[in-house]
Amino acid sequence: MEGKQIFVLSMVTLAVSQAVYGADDQQMTLEPVVVTSRRVETKLNDAPQRIEVVKSKDIDKTFQNDLTDLLKKNASVDVIQYPGGLSGIGIRGFTPEYGGINKRSVLLIDGRPVSADNLATINSGSIEQVEVMKGPGSALYGSGAMGGVVSMVSRQSRGDIRGQANLSLGQFSTSEAKLRAGGNITQSLDFDYAGSLIKAGDFKLGNGQVRSATGYEMDNHSIRGGLDINNEWRLVGKWKEWKGRDVYSPGDLAYGTNAQQRKQMANSDRDLQLTGRMGNHSMSATVFSGTQFSESATLTSTTALYRPQLPAVSFIGNLSFSGWQAQDAWAWSDGSVLLFGIDNQKAKSESRLFNLAVAGVPEKAPGTANNQRISTGVFAENSWAFNEGNSTAYVGIRRDNITVETLYTPLKTGFTPSKTDFTATNPSAGFKHLIAAGWNLHATIGKAFVAPDALYVTGNHQTPRTLPGGAVVIDTTTGNPNIRPENSLSKDIGVEWSAPGFSVDLTVFDTKVKDKIVAVKTTNPDQSVATTYTNAQDGSIQGIELQSRWAFARNYKLTLGGTQYFHDWTMTNNQHVDANVVPKQAFKIALDADHGPWTGRLSARYRGRMKDQDWVTGGGRQVEFGGFTVADLDVRYRIDKAQTVALSVENLTDRFYTEKFGYNMSGRNMRANYRYEF
Repeated sequence: MEGKQIFVLSMVTLAVSQAVYGADDQQMTLEPVVVTSRRVETKLNDAPQRIEVVKSKDIDKTFQNDLTDLLKKNASVDVIQYPGGLSGIGIRGFTPEYGGINKRSVLLIDGRPVSADNLATINSGSIEQVEVMKGPGSALYGSGAMGGVVSMVSRQSRGDIRGQANLSLGQFSTSEAKLRAGGNITQSLDFDYAGSLIKAGDFKLGNGQVRSATGYEMDNHSIRGGLDINNEWRLVGKWKEWKGRDVYSPGDLAYGTNAQQRKQMANSDRDLQLTGRMGNHSMSATVFSGTQFSESATLTSTTALYRPQLPAVSFIGNLSFSGWQAQDAWAWSDGSVLLFGIDNQKAKSESRLFNLAVAGVPEKAPGTANNQRISTGVFAENSWAFNEGNSTAYVGIRRDNITVETLYTPLKTGFTPSKTDFTATNPSAGFKHLIAAGWNLHATIGKAFVAPDALYVTGNHQTPRTLPGGAVVIDTTTGNPNIRPENSLSKDIGVEWSAPGFSVDLTVFDTKVKDKIVAVKTTNPDQSVATTYTNAQDGSIQGIELQSRWAFARNYKLTLGGTQYFHDWTMTNNQHVDANVVPKQAFKIALDADHGPWTGRLSARYRGRMKDQDWVTGGGRQVEFGGFTVADLDVRYRIDKAQTVALSVENLTDRFYTEKFGYNMSGRNMRANYRYEF
């Protein structure tokens, strides 16, 4: 079914739901939601921004291995996902990204940046709620928040110690064990622990073919401790450790079994946060640090010269993050809050590369120099609630000072490290207004930016190259310190209608992107090539978003949402080039049921036609491929107060599909689960 037809069908579904609304006298009331993605606790109904919330019940019902699985099935985000522990997201038309310290969406845990760039290393075991705030967020969070912000909220158990143990068995030799517990140890001291271990073998594709080199083993542990210093002040510390052992990657389907890898992966993340109140001031201070590690071993290759050395380690990557934050939310008058603060972060990227063409596989210079980004930002935002609470508005601004620097890189000869400093100022504003009973109008406008990679603005690298005939020339790559950060201006406006048991929101958004960075290559008379970088490309993204919930009976709830893009292009060589890995439309629907001891969820998502580069058979040419619909099922039966059994099915219809061109995902995948609560 074409995306436009699905969009029309969605509108018809909403119209029918409104027509029958009021016919059932046993309708449920949708519970109020509090979000923190605006840096202060805010009622979702008061927020001018579009914020999608994935609550603990949604997390529990979702068939998932990592954060990308959770987001793609519960929120309107675009994803790029490979079998083998590599994935990322994009928001509001920005191309999904899975790596690098400078991306176009920001990922937070309890208000501070996550120490990872690969969402496959993030487990939801300790997470109580996930919020996806759409639109520019640089006025609050600085670099990267062009498409939006994903904010995770950790579980904070209080009271009697309670928990649960889970054991799951499934197809493809899958076994998973999970344990979590939390509560008060003493009156002032509380904790949470969540741990999991999962093992899986090679999965079967939707066409029935077993895809070798897709097995993995992953374990995750997180612990949180909280101390009530007094009635006003609280100290919380968290530590998380994730490891992926023998995480296999099959390579592009077109290569068969000739591009397989095996990865050893790790992510560690920790923080310490002090929160408290003094009169009308709500204050917090946070310090954090973390690391991400990945080692890739090449097992098979299409390059004959490599094969005598295989298997062998081919790449090692390390990321490190550290920083601190301080902020104050000052309720300076009735209905007015001034939020202000300062953030500091350091992100560092290092890599090592190995020469598979030489016996012994010696280390060689990596393609990208080691680099880091150091940023400090100050921000302020004032929000108002007026008109007897029927109207809210905010105005904010942030200024960031950023240093990007290339660092000494072993074996990288002919390379001169350097650094560049720049500043960025980003304002934002928005409002929400009750225009009639149940009807709200909301709108936002804001600027955002992403810091350029160090390669683009710093460093000077010389590389010898042998021409046909034997002559040697020196190619040069030189950073351009005058490059401006890629930046955007985004606007949205929407209308929301809500009533007991029902809500629907339609939001139109428009984003203009400027100063995208491109490479400029010049061939010199001696045939050497000089490469530098400049700001040259602009882009435009327009679309409409739908989000609705309908509790149409006491035991049933229907959720429907999605995005239809009007266009999403970058101007390249005076031509509009569509974004890669962004579908023209994407929709999701879920039906939740609750009858006595039985609970269940049937969900489906449609991802429309999209484009991507074909590097295998098309020489890098952009190609378009078809959409797909994938459904999941979760059914649970509560035996007694402590025991529950469940059956979960991912890809219910055994669809042969891909989240990244050439890298197909698993076919139908079933797991049975036993849970004991204490």
